[in-house]
Amino acid sequence: FFFLPFLLFARSSASFFSASSSMSFTPPVHPSAVGGTSIDHIDLAIEEGVEGGDGLGGGKGAGAGAPSLPHKLVAGTEEHRQCRWVVSEALAVEGSRALALEPQYAGLGKVPHAAVAAQVACDGAPPTRREGRCFGAPLPLHSCSGLPVYVFGQFELSSPGREVLLIPDAAEPRSLSAVAWNRALFACVAAAYAALLKGLPRMLGLPTSTSSPGSMYGFWPLSASVAHEELLPLLLGPLYRSLSTQPLFLAIPRDLEDGTSEPASRRQRPVLRRLEDGVVCPPAVSGELHQFVQTHFTSFDLPPSLREELLTLAPPGTRPFSPAELRAYLKRKLTDPKKREKRLAHRAWAGMHSAAFCLELLDFCIGDLQGGGAKGGFANLVGLLLLPLASGGLAYVGQASRGGEPHVVATVQQQTLLPHLRSRFVSPECTAHETLGAYFLHNDEFLRAARLQSVTLSFFAQQLQPLQMQPSATYLHTVWQTMGRSAGGAIKPTPEVVELFGSKTLLPLRSGQAVAVGELSSTLALPAPLLQLELDGAASHWAPQASQAADAEPAAARPRVDELMSTLAVPVVDPAFVCVDEAPLKDQTAAAEALAGYIAADATEPHQLAPALVDKLGARDAAHGALEWSQLSRDGSRALLGLFAEHHVREEAVAMAQDWPPADPDASTEEAREAANGSPRLVSAGRAAALKRMPLYESVQGSLVPLEPRRYLLPQRHPFFTPRTDEFLTPTAPAPVLSLLRALGVESLEDADVFEKFLLPAFGEASLERQEAMRRHLLANWQRLRQHDGVRAALSRTRFVPTAFGLLAPSELLDPRNNLLSYIFGGEDRFPAQQCSTEEWLAMLGALGMKTQVDRDAFLQCARKVEALGASTSDRPPPDVLSRAGLLATHLVDNLTTLAGAPADAAPVSSEELVDDDAAASPAEAAAEADGLSAPDFCTALRGIRFVPSHAPVASLAPHEGPPTLASLEECALHTDRHLVWTVSPLLKEEWAPPRSLWARLGLVHPPPCDRVVSHAHNLSQFTADAWPWEGQPPEEVFGALWLYISQNPSLIGPEARKRLCELPTVLCGAALVKPSRIFRSCFPFCQPLMQPLSAVSLSPPPTPEVLLGMGMGEEPQLHDFVALLREVLREYACVRLSPSERRALLGILEQATECRGFRPRADMAVPTVEGGVAPLSSSVINDAPDLLRRVRPGSLQAASPALSLEVRAALKVRRLSEAVREELSREESDLEPVELARAEELGLRIRGAGFARAAAALLASEAARRDPALQAAPQRLRPEAIVEALAP
Repeated sequence: FFFLPFLLFARSSASFFSASSSMSFTPPVHPSAVGGTSIDHIDLAIEEGVEGGDGLGGGKGAGAGAPSLPHKLVAGTEEHRQCRWVVSEALAVEGSRALALEPQYAGLGKVPHAAVAAQVACDGAPPTRREGRCFGAPLPLHSCSGLPVYVFGQFELSSPGREVLLIPDAAEPRSLSAVAWNRALFACVAAAYAALLKGLPRMLGLPTSTSSPGSMYGFWPLSASVAHEELLPLLLGPLYRSLSTQPLFLAIPRDLEDGTSEPASRRQRPVLRRLEDGVVCPPAVSGELHQFVQTHFTSFDLPPSLREELLTLAPPGTRPFSPAELRAYLKRKLTDPKKREKRLAHRAWAGMHSAAFCLELLDFCIGDLQGGGAKGGFANLVGLLLLPLASGGLAYVGQASRGGEPHVVATVQQQTLLPHLRSRFVSPECTAHETLGAYFLHNDEFLRAARLQSVTLSFFAQQLQPLQMQPSATYLHTVWQTMGRSAGGAIKPTPEVVELFGSKTLLPLRSGQAVAVGELSSTLALPAPLLQLELDGAASHWAPQASQAADAEPAAARPRVDELMSTLAVPVVDPAFVCVDEAPLKDQTAAAEALAGYIAADATEPHQLAPALVDKLGARDAAHGALEWSQLSRDGSRALLGLFAEHHVREEAVAMAQDWPPADPDASTEEAREAANGSPRLVSAGRAAALKRMPLYESVQGSLVPLEPRRYLLPQRHPFFTPRTDEFLTPTAPAPVLSLLRALGVESLEDADVFEKFLLPAFGEASLERQEAMRRHLLANWQRLRQHDGVRAALSRTRFVPTAFGLLAPSELLDPRNNLLSYIFGGEDRFPAQQCSTEEWLAMLGALGMKTQVDRDAFLQCARKVEALGASTSDRPPPDVLSRAGLLATHLVDNLTTLAGAPADAAPVSSEELVDDDAAASPAEAAAEADGLSAPDFCTALRGIRFVPSHAPVASLAPHEGPPTLASLEECALHTDRHLVWTVSPLLKEEWAPPRSLWARLGLVHPPPCDRVVSHAHNLSQFTADAWPWEGQPPEEVFGALWLYISQNPSLIGPEARKRLCELPTVLCGAALVKPSRIFRSCFPFCQPLMQPLSAVSLSPPPTPEVLLGMGMGEEPQLHDFVALLREVLREYACVRLSPSERRALLGILEQATECRGFRPRADMAVPTVEGGVAPLSSSVINDAPDLLRRVRPGSLQAASPALSLEVRAALKVRRLSEAVREELSREESDLEPVELARAEELGLRIRGAGFARAAAALLASEAARRDPALQAAPQRLRPEAIVEALAP
């Protein structure tokens, strides 16, 4: 036997089980001589104190401090132990055979053989310990396996530690082959181990009704016990996969589905089944739930550790008992109402009558639904009969109550307040459950899926029924406790609370009354210590004269907070209901007796009292306006004001330490302030407004006033002002109070402030002596007053400076030392009087806004003055105004760099269109910015003012020859553009032209706008070159400039403007002006002057052919050109006689046009007449009857020129006069008498009558019969009705 040395070392006798024969036997003991001693008499002597051993090997692990093997044998017969062993071995399993045949292992004599030995009994009793067995190779090794059996085989060991190699070691070259061998050998170990465990039930006589599962399952390995992690995939995984298909799992019979149970004989004898035949309960399933599972499911009676191992490794066939399986089982068994009652009456379902057990089942069913663990979430619970009710019994989860409304989740206290909902309440144990309580109370998703209604604030407010009497203290405590639990904290006067409970009389007051909850926002809630806090209101803190006065009253007792609130009629919440600590309310599991207060306290510490009082007093005053401020004594007001002032001083100290901004902090700074102070900020936006409305502040008149409207403090006496109204507060208040007043906007006035706010606004109402005294005071203290921005601004706009015609403000004055200002505004009241014209006064007035130099604003005033003077006369401006305007224009040109803000040598700026130049200010204009008007704004304002001397445009006059006028810069055109616009725009003199870079800013448009140029061209086209009225302006240069504009600015000429230019005769050809469309590259000589060749153009500079082509010039005259000219000539020469050359050209053009192929005469073509003019073809005739022509109405027909050839007449289809005129009676110019006219009308009526038609038809029919004897009847055309139709008008 290969393993004999191992067994001899281990125990005195053994039983062997061969895996190959699958048989168990106990052979007789064969004595063997070992050292001269019989084996029957050899026993083990175990050294005491060896940790974790039972005779072989050491304790767990193979690391440092591993126990050693037994070290001595004791001979004798002191004690004989009979041990029973089960041994299994395996040979060449899986890939180990092929590996053993490889040369590197075959040469070493490696045999793929492994064995497993288990001690099943010792002296007839099960072994006490199985953990920590060791390996054998074949002799025992130091390393511990952690398995409940001994494992031995021809393992490859490490040196010198002699450990079974399972991980390659870089220090040993042969470690790779050794590891491969050992891993293959563990397949034999797994096979031998599996065979051993399969045979154990028969050898141990299992299962029996008295057998314990531990006797068999104690030999099953566990992951938590193995000493090497590598054994999990090498041994445990294959082992459990092999065991899962064998009937090795002890099963407990369950009750049958029909309600009966298994027979008694079968219930007493457990059975072994395969893993797939039952469910494995997790170790967490215990107690009554485990019994329920064993009763209703085929489950395995396994040790908890083995159950956990099976669930972890999950070999094939493992069926964990899951919440989903329990939910499906409960729905299947308890859904049918007919079978449900019968099943619930059975003892197997007895636990369902307990609410605690139903909640335990529900707790397990909900286990896999947390966090979306299962599809559908908490909806999988719907239909489970696991919801215990407060009225007894169970309800299905997700099912409504009998009234169709959802069940209500409420605690015991909540259920006592709503007794009318008892039928809808779930059991209070639901909310008190250790784990499910959180679902019932806080999990909205669970409540929605289960269709459960929690006691929210809105639900509680809706269901709480009003009482018919004053509520008791116990009732109020219970109500507010429920509200606090529902809200998850102390109740605050939020809009939700006010809306839900506002009308319910549930708010307990300190006076013992109960008022509506809606009053909570204006009701003070303070703990008792703060209500009894005494406030310091002693008069000694105020001005000394107040306490030393002869009639001073003795110091009164310090007022308490509750006394002040009672005086002001501010309601106070009963302190027993005020919550100081919210932690018990937020803890839903806290006992009701542990709750002390439910309404959020407005303040819990003395340093929080001031903001709380401000909030409540402000809210009470705003909501009801019923505060009894008139009942508040002076000491009471001082006490409250002192409390607020001390809080403010403390806040300012913290702000100074933290280096916060003094005013208007942002949100983050505001939060930091409140965190540092430990209380809300007193002088915030809302509280400052409330403080201003409180009448707590003493005025100089001795009354208590609010800070609205604005209040002031005057610490020092003023020579011109004495406060005597409640607008001023007493300056004798303590320093903290004065600091609070300043923070609330009360302004402490100095000399400059008094002038700004009180004296200067009423300066005109003072007497002359007082005005003069104040002016002397201002001048004497000017160096100090000029540092005050407010008084400087007030002085600038206040009319306190005398002039020749009254008082004016400094901003309205002009410096008399400036020549331009004196000339432009001479003779007006814009200059100070003599007594205010000294150097000191002028320096002061100059600092206050008097115009001392012609800056931008002053120049605009001068320009507007000139414009007003020019507009005051209906006729042309007088020479005096033109002189002022010329001086102003010259000043503008000389100082343009400073005023307009651009250097004279600046780069040119494109001004194709009129735009505002918003470019950055140049260094040259920085000096002009003191008046607050930027250079672009100055130019924008200036260009629309009519102050520039110019000449009005007149079409018959040359440039700069029109009547004098005043024009604005944006109306003027540059002198360089005079040939383009002088008949439509006033011109700016050449010497006044600003730099090109400022044209756009000042509104000077270059090149001129297209509409002006077109209008100017139209005015020019009204004159011929022979009658050119403008001397000094040659027409070839004028029209040459026009065509140069067209060629250089095509983008400015729109379609409409281009169309108008094409229709104007603007092309000079010798002495004739023609349209561009009548210019051709080559043209017949007979067409001139109506049509001109390109070579005849005489312009300077001449336009390019491309430009003329773009405006309508053609290559050669074509038929359409002739037709267009014939139609246009009719309009152009309607009332003008043609010159001989024009007449010849017209005849030639007609002849040439009629010879063109495709010519068609048109009624609106021009035809020369005998009078030398033109007439439309439609009214032209050949005079073949001169007498008849004289009888024709004048103007209706024109006799065509006899110069027209017969061919032209024929082509034009000119009518003969005899053919065109038809003689008939005319009623308009008839010589007949009225009687004859009546007879003629009567005759006409008779001819069109039926009688005449019948008579005419008879005559015509007889005539037709005479001519055609074969005619049987009169034809249709000779019948009376046809004749009537023919005679109809």
